[in-house]
Amino acid sequence: MRASRFVLFVALSLAFLPLVHAISPSSVSITAFVGPSGVASVREDFLFIFNSPSERNQFLSVARIAGDSFAVWSTYIPQITYYIGLDFNKLQGLNLYWVDLGDSAARLVVSYSVPAAFVKKDLPTAKEYIMRSFRFPTSAGAMHIPKGYTVTVYLPQNAKIIDYAPKLSGTATNPIVWKGPLSVGSMYIIYSIPKPAGAPSIVSFLSGTPYSVYVLGFLVIVAIILLLRWDRIRRAIERYVSENTQFEE
Repeated sequence: MRASRFVLFVALSLAFLPLVHAISPSSVSITAFVGPSGVASVREDFLFIFNSPSERNQFLSVARIAGDSFAVWSTYIPQITYYIGLDFNKLQGLNLYWVDLGDSAARLVVSYSVPAAFVKKDLPTAKEYIMRSFRFPTSAGAMHIPKGYTVTVYLPQNAKIIDYAPKLSGTATNPIVWKGPLSVGSMYIIYSIPKPAGAPSIVSFLSGTPYSVYVLGFLVIVAIILLLRWDRIRRAIERYVSENTQFEE
């Protein structure tokens, strides 16, 4: 009951806010730090520039009502959303706050962690990941990164970039940075992370030497000889142990 009353209160409060000149962020910066397991720590910065006292007052009215509620902020200002992640329910540690930058500006900060990259191929020496969990407006089969938006993706330090879209001029580097406006058919990053090198086996070590065939052949012969003479070797060991063991009374 209390929850429904709160939702009704928020809805009525938003309905009475001045909507003639709806406020929207002047720029949006989306930064994702992708961990080794594919989980990304994301920070979204929304910068608001006020062109009049009424715009500032409108922002402050929303801030008073919304507080730190992500749902209420996004209800009134649709640009405030999560831009990385396939499912809202998978967001962890969702946090929101805003900073007053004076009479003409304010910044809203949203942070969360979310599974963003998933294993595409599990190779013997590396794991290949694909990250395509970007959420931007789409129309006519294209994804649109609006003007004033910047998307920065930091991959793990040892990651090797295999492919990505949309392409940037020059060679791809870590981090990958996209700046709007962009209209793209798809948006993804494919990269690989090497697996930790295990201790080499004797066979793999010897197989890398110039005389590997001869060495392995010799070891096989020795193993056969030991197998054929095992009974004689065992009896000799037992006799030696028996002759050299002393029992105290």
